[in-house]
Amino acid sequence: MYAPQFFQDVDLSRWPNIVRYMKQCAEREAYGDAFGSKVQTYLISALDEMMSGGGKDEKKKLFGMF
Repeated sequence: MYAPQFFQDVDLSRWPNIVRYMKQCAEREAYGDAFGSKVQTYLISALDEMMSGGGKDEKKKLFGMF
C-alpha cells in the first residue's frame, strides 16, 4: 500500500494480482478505521484506475527499475 500512496505517478498495472489484492485490503473496514477514510478512498480510487488500465499518460517505473 506504500507505493500507490507515496509514489502516485507509479503504475502497478503490470502486476494485476497485486493491485487486486491491495484493493481488497484497502476496502476492508478495518483499513479505513486504521488509516482514515480519505486515505482509504484515495487508494481504492487509484487502484481501480490501475485495474481498468487507466492512469496517467506517462508511466513511471517503481524505484526506477520496474
